[in-house]
Amino acid sequence: MEISRRNFLISLSSAALLSRAGQTAQTLPRKAPLLMGPPLESLCFGACNREHKPQPCWRPIQKLKPQLFMWLGDTIYADTQDMSEMLSKYRQQQSNLDYKKMREQVPIIGTWDDHDYGENNAGAEYPMKKQSRELFLDFIDEPKKTKRRAANGIYTSYTFGPVGQRAKIILFDLRYNRSLKSDPDRDLLGEEQWQWFEEELASSDADFHLLSSSTSVLSSSVLFTEDWDKFPKSYERLFELLDRYNPPGTLFLAGDKHFGCFSSRPAGKNSKRYYEMMSSGLTHTVPGFYKPVVRKYYGAHKSFTDINFGHIRFDWKRQQIICDIRNRLGKVALRRIYEKDPKTGLLNEIGF
Repeated sequence: MEISRRNFLISLSSAALLSRAGQTAQTLPRKAPLLMGPPLESLCFGACNREHKPQPCWRPIQKLKPQLFMWLGDTIYADTQDMSEMLSKYRQQQSNLDYKKMREQVPIIGTWDDHDYGENNAGAEYPMKKQSRELFLDFIDEPKKTKRRAANGIYTSYTFGPVGQRAKIILFDLRYNRSLKSDPDRDLLGEEQWQWFEEELASSDADFHLLSSSTSVLSSSVLFTEDWDKFPKSYERLFELLDRYNPPGTLFLAGDKHFGCFSSRPAGKNSKRYYEMMSSGLTHTVPGFYKPVVRKYYGAHKSFTDINFGHIRFDWKRQQIICDIRNRLGKVALRRIYEKDPKTGLLNEIGF
């Protein structure tokens, strides 16, 4: 892509800005260490967080004492090619007192979506993606010189617990290599990330797999939403790989749509049924006039249109996952319980 004079000048200043970002991070309290040895028993996740708005969810999350919190996109709303502006927004988020306290006690991992990537609905064409990547990874305290820092994007995975009580989290990057809309073979991940994902499945001995992405895989798409099934070849390839490797206890996690939702759908060559938990947003949700439409279209017993976050607990004895969408006070708004089938490894919904 041809780079404009403005973008070139911004690029020249980015190195200094990124350096200052690293120095600033060192002055903040370090986040709680991520411990992957013990079984994963509790985690929270969320998405869509405007850095200047009230953020009521951090205190309820902290009270639940999860082993980690996971961002699933739009950690800030930057929408800019000016890295100094993006850095300022990250600093504003880090200075939020409740987030700061949670960060000291709860380990934080995550991936991005379009607004913290830098531009609404953007993909590989975004000219500042390398600089934006460094700011995001600094924000979530990714150590220097890791494989993630060297990757063509920010995708990564984490494996928790001993054999027999092992959970694997896979975090996709749906922005860095995303094809243009005009591309007839539109792709979400890019070949490098596809190869990495296949290797993650092939080498996994986990008992549960949380496939986490900023946009939804299974919830019904409408004209103006971004969803995996609007990239048909990527959607098909995803389920081809899941059919091939059959990772047990697969649950999709998503953000993006500004409401919470539970979804399920048969997919892949063998029409296996998969389940998804979506939580969004942490500071704002769909406008009031649209809330009845969401409840009608997605199901009143499956969707929640107020501020929310996701809370997941593992019952290793029963081989179950208890999934709660919680409101701004931390109260359960929606619940689903999934149990792993001992023969197929697939999840079955067994309760609300």
